This record gives sequence, structure tokens and C-alpha cells, in this order.
Amino acid sequence: MDRRILVLGATGKLGEPVARKLLEEGFKVRVFSRNINSAREQLGDGFEYVQGDVRDLSSIESAVKDCWGIHFSLRGGFTQKEYEQVEYGGLINTINAAHNNGIKRFAYLSIAVNLENARWFFMADVKFKSEKAIINSGLPYTIFSATSFIENFPQMIRNGKALTIGKNPHQWHFISADDFAGMVSNSFKTNEAANKKFYILGPEAVTIKQGLKKYLTIAHPEIKKISTIPIRLIYFIGMITFNRELKFLARLMIFFEREREAGDPGEANRILGTPHTTIEEWAKKHINY
Repeated sequence: MDRRILVLGATGKLGEPVARKLLEEGFKVRVFSRNINSAREQLGDGFEYVQGDVRDLSSIESAVKDCWGIHFSLRGGFTQKEYEQVEYGGLINTINAAHNNGIKRFAYLSIAVNLENARWFFMADVKFKSEKAIINSGLPYTIFSATSFIENFPQMIRNGKALTIGKNPHQWHFISADDFAGMVSNSFKTNEAANKKFYILGPEAVTIKQGLKKYLTIAHPEIKKISTIPIRLIYFIGMITFNRELKFLARLMIFFEREREAGDPGEANRILGTPHTTIEEWAKKHINY
């Protein structure tokens, strides 16, 4: 396929599967990274590598040349300032560069909640503003409002113990990053995906604790107990240790306690293909993940 896709965030947990799937399916894939040596070491051969920073418009201008599409999958950081500068500011720079270079499709990873109601949390506020900027840009776009990912479960294992943070009472249709990557790749193949906001949900709705139990049964049958840490304890530790990541994690878990999954995946499944991977199936493939 003669379409070149610029991937921003290709070394991330969710960006890497997309970059690899695009390459596998015949796209030319250009990886935009601040450290191309590290990116090349992680991703290997077959990709084009361009060094730059999304906060620098000139570096993005160079990266988008001769590209057909862009996939934007960057996380802003751990603070409101970082989200505003990296994700939102970087997105605006990328939109401007896309306009100047005739980009035919702009894809963006968002989250499957009612963002307008969730703007009390800065991450959701940035996602909300970013979606509006893309829709109003005049560029052909595809927004992927994705649910939680199965790949999060291994991160809940620490020193042989299974840990969750907060109550997390709501159900989420957990999806695998590989299924998501296939849907992104399919979106770049069809005009039917242009100017659409898709809700990307997996095959089964479970709470975080229910999903973790499914994962443990396959990947860690020796772990019989799931412990729950209060959110306020995580935030307190983050405060006294000046740990930005822990403070962000506490806010994120408050977000997941308050907000519910939103959206109908029917249109996405019809146009992009239905994701089928269950938590158990994923765990069997990633025993040593």
C-alpha cells in the first residue's frame, strides 16, 4: 500500500501495536520520536524514523511531508500543565502541520466516557478540547473513543500480589491493544471511516476487579487474593514524596470511580471489524507479559 502514516506515540503501550499493525498490513509507517535511537531499538527495522517534539511546529512540519495520514496517540504526562503543553498543544501543532501538507486522514485516540461531563478532571478536559479542535479543523478525521485496555492488568501485579486502587464499581468492555490496532489500520483503508467518532469497546463488560480475577486465573493462578488500596492513601503518599505519577494515579482512579463507560460500538464494529479477544484469551497469549 502506498499510504504513509505518521504515528505520534509509536513507542507507547497503545501506539506500538498500531505502528506494527500498520506496517504488517502494508502501510509505510513513519515514527515520530524525541529519541529515534531508543525508538529504533524498541521497534526495529522497517519503519521510517523522524526526530522531533510535538511542541516544536517546525519538526512536525518536516515529519508530515509525503504522509497520507496521521495517528496521534500521545499521553500528556502527569500534570495539567504537561497535558496542556504536550497533548493539546502538540495536537494543535500537528493539526496545523497537517493542513499545510494536505493530510487526508487524522486519527486520534480518546476515551469512551461522556467527556463534557468529565471535564472536572484535566485529562478529560484536554481530550474534550482536542476532539473539538479536530472536528472543527476541516481535516478528514477519525476519533477512537476507546474503553479500558486489557494490557492494564499486568500492571496491577506487584511483588507477587494483586492490587487495585479504590472501589471502581463500574463495568468496562476491556479491549486488547492488538484488536484496537486492527481497527485503526482498517480505518485508514476506507473512506467510510472519515469524519467519524467511533466508540471502541471489547466483547465483555466487567468491573476492574472482575477483569483482574479473570486475568489472574490464567496468568497467575498462584495469586488467590486481590487487595484494595484506598485512593486517599495513594494521593497522600504522592504528596509527601512529591511523586507526580502517584498523584496523577490517584486522580485517575477517582475519575474511573465517578465516570462510566459511554457510547455504542455498533458503527465501529460494522466498519472497522468487531474486537473478539477476551481477557482469558489475552492472558493465555501473554503468560509472561
